[in-house]
Amino acid sequence: MKRYILYVTGSRADYAPMKTTLLRIKESGLFRLGIVATNMHLSRRHGFTLKEVINDGFRVVAKISALTQGLRGDEMLRAFSKLLTELVTVVVNERPKIILVMGDRWEALAAAMVGNYLNKVVVHVHGGDVTGSLDEPNRHIITRFAHVHLVPTENHARRLIRMGEQRWRIYVVGSPGLDDIVEGRYAKPSEIEEKYSIDVSEGYILVVQHPVTTEVEQAGRQMRETLKAVLRTGLKAIIIYPNTDAGGNDMVKVINFFVRRYPQRLKAYGNLPRYDYLGLMANALAMVGNSSSALIEAPLFKLPVVNVGTRQEG
Repeated sequence: MKRYILYVTGSRADYAPMKTTLLRIKESGLFRLGIVATNMHLSRRHGFTLKEVINDGFRVVAKISALTQGLRGDEMLRAFSKLLTELVTVVVNERPKIILVMGDRWEALAAAMVGNYLNKVVVHVHGGDVTGSLDEPNRHIITRFAHVHLVPTENHARRLIRMGEQRWRIYVVGSPGLDDIVEGRYAKPSEIEEKYSIDVSEGYILVVQHPVTTEVEQAGRQMRETLKAVLRTGLKAIIIYPNTDAGGNDMVKVINFFVRRYPQRLKAYGNLPRYDYLGLMANALAMVGNSSSALIEAPLFKLPVVNVGTRQEG
């Protein structure tokens, strides 16, 4: 009998980098694979990326919406509670052997917690990172709930060992998000120019900035300062909307204001296919913001990055 893996994904951040891995799991013939899609995947503002998951051929066994755009911690906790409760029902009904999660988002934390308490094998991808955000403790808590750890580097492995994890449970596998780059699966300059009406030869900046979970009241102001600095360069810019964490709504309002005021200089998108996003990275002059992709994917393109604020300070 094939072992059943349930992958829980809350956004493009933990779906796009794992897509190739998930396809290989599906095509291996060794496992059954089900996807639980939550939060940003169900957001119209962020491109309703559930369509992408379905179009990629995956079986979506549950859709759980627990979005929050509020600034208050109690709103985020209520959203987490809703997700946790509904995940319990899904896991009990689906009866997977393995719960697979990636990263440090609260969706992954909820899935790891449910898996652990329901006696499932929890497999965690990308543990051991150190960042400056509230999500960093999430990542380490997920590590403690997980039974198998798939980490990017030996440094990550050593960090988990210092946390008390057993070495035999840790596998250094690299970062799954780099597969598409190494294998050349990203848009060519001509495709970028045609689809996004931008002259690659003139140069542009790619802006991806998310709210810092310990500084949500400042999220709008931080976005404003970033865009003012980008405009001072004289270059055009492509902006990707932030995630749905508290403070994200304020940032979107600022982005929309700037795009309306400078339509010849700025373009904003709720979500982009990974093929296009990597192509934009490959052809940009620089990247600005605080996205993890600026630290993981961008170096393979030799793309200069201006890392803003404390979200990735680790």
